[in-house]
Formats: sequence, structure tokens, C-alpha cells
Amino acid sequence: MELGLSRGLDVDTFAPGLSFFFDAHLDFFEEIAKFRAARRIWARWMKETYGAKTDKAQWLRFHTQTAGVSLTAQQPYNNVVRTAVEALSAVLGGTNSLHTNALDETLALPSEQAAEIALRTQQVLMEETGVANVADPLGGSWYVEQLTDRIEAEAEKIFDQIKERGTRAHPDGQHPIGPITSGILRASRTAGSPARSPNPRSSTSAPWRRVTSGSSASTSTTARSPATWRSCASATRSSATRSASSPTARPPATTPGSPPRWTRCSPLPATAPT
Repeated sequence: MELGLSRGLDVDTFAPGLSFFFDAHLDFFEEIAKFRAARRIWARWMKETYGAKTDKAQWLRFHTQTAGVSLTAQQPYNNVVRTAVEALSAVLGGTNSLHTNALDETLALPSEQAAEIALRTQQVLMEETGVANVADPLGGSWYVEQLTDRIEAEAEKIFDQIKERGTRAHPDGQHPIGPITSGILRASRTAGSPARSPNPRSSTSAPWRRVTSGSSASTSTTARSPATWRSCASATRSSATRSASSPTARPPATTPGSPPRWTRCSPLPATAPT
């Protein structure tokens, strides 16, 4: 939202085109409350924070997929029940579209029969149960409303923390995009992301050597891919492990035309050993 507004877009024009992707798990009532809380938060933020005036801009559009992590390889036919419960929670929570996982996805790509059962699960919910005939059918339930309130309040606390980080990053209020975006970027640069490793090409503590098949290591300054960097220490340990397990094992040779391997070694001696 902040990125679009910072580019001068009208919120009531582009917001209706935004959609989200949610996951549905097995805690039935909590999942319903989660979706309801998300709809509340979106509508309030769109109206009060971003100035949306139309109903369409305040409607949360989201797709839901049942949780693959909840499926088990043991007794896989029970996954049909798990998927049905998760799909029902998504429908009762107000999803706009739905993906139901197949019962055998923990074992392989879905078989034709499993895919058909997943499809029929959706069709039974839509055509035979009547749950899609009314919006927010569990609205007013004291338990669902209490869960919705709690999840909404906990989410707002997280948003406040993000916004506070953005305020610290730009005390003058001159955010390049917006306070929430600034807060997310600040969090990712501090606690959220590991420190970036230094550029090995700029390091003077040890040279990088190119190792090719049938030749000794030679120092080079040619550009190289970070994915091929490894330390001499780890290479030595790997070689020792190979030798211990199989005295005749040799490191794989570099195939013709393949990029050279790079190893970072201790500093080269000033003079060659005698």
C-alpha cells in the first residue's frame, strides 16, 4: 500500500486488485478467527490509515490452501478428513478461492484419484452443505468473536512495533515510502537478517586459489561465483574424511569446460620452500 501511494496511485483504484495467500491449519476455530481478524484489520487500515473510501478497497481478497504440513505419510487416507476440516475453516472464515491438498502429497505428486478426491471435497462443501450461502456465518459466536479479538489485538501489537522501528529510523517523519515499510526494512537489517559476510575478493588475509584437475593451486584474481568459494580447512577435513573411509578415494576432478573450483588458503609463503 505504501509503495503504491508513494508513487501517486489512487488507493481506491489499485487496492481492489490486491490479494493475499493464506494457509489453513487444523485448529478449526482459531483458523476461522485468524481469517476474520485479517479481514477486520485490512478494512480498518485501509479506511483509517490509507484513506480508502470505497467498499471494494476495504474488502480483503485472499486465497487459501490447506496445510500440507498437517498431512501424514502414515495412514494417508486420514488426510482426506484433515483437508476437509481445513477447507471448511477457510470457507467459514471468508476465503475467496480455495486449494485443497491431495491425500498422497506427502508421498509423491498427487495421483489422479487423490486429485479427484481433493476436488470433490471442495464441491461437496460448496454444493451440499450450504456454508457458502451466507457471509460470516459464525459472526456473533462468543468463542469465535473472543478468538478474533485476541488475534487482532496481538497482530496490532506487532504492527505497532514495526511502526515504532520506522519512526526511529526517520524521526522527522520523512519516510521514503512509509513508516511500516521503513520499520520492516529496519528490522530486516538488524535482528532479522544475519550479518553479511565480507567480500572475499577485498580480503588481504589470505589469497584465493584456483584448483584445476591435474595441476597445483595457483593464485588468481579472476571473477568467480560465491557459490564455489570454500575454505582450505574444510577442504582438508573433507579430504581426510574421504581418506579415512576409503584410502583409494580421490576428490572429483574438474570436468572439461566446467568452472574452476576456488579455495581460500592460508597466505602463500614469501619464498618457495626448499
